[in-house]
Amino acid sequence: MERVMKRISVEVMVGLLPMIFIMLLSACSAPMMRRDEIVARCRNQAMKDTSSVPGPAPNLVRDRLFQACIKKNNL
Repeated sequence: MERVMKRISVEVMVGLLPMIFIMLLSACSAPMMRRDEIVARCRNQAMKDTSSVPGPAPNLVRDRLFQACIKKNNL
């Protein structure tokens, strides 16, 4: 009986390994996804804020706004 229980528990563990592996991968990729979302949000905000800047300087202003947003979000 004890041998049967060990076999069942080993089978359950082997069956759960793929799920555990997927959970670990998703936990590791979550911060990276968050970083990408923050970068996209900063880029979009900088584009919006510089849409009415006259002259040849909007790219410089946009870059400064983007860098400030990234710094504010600790990236």
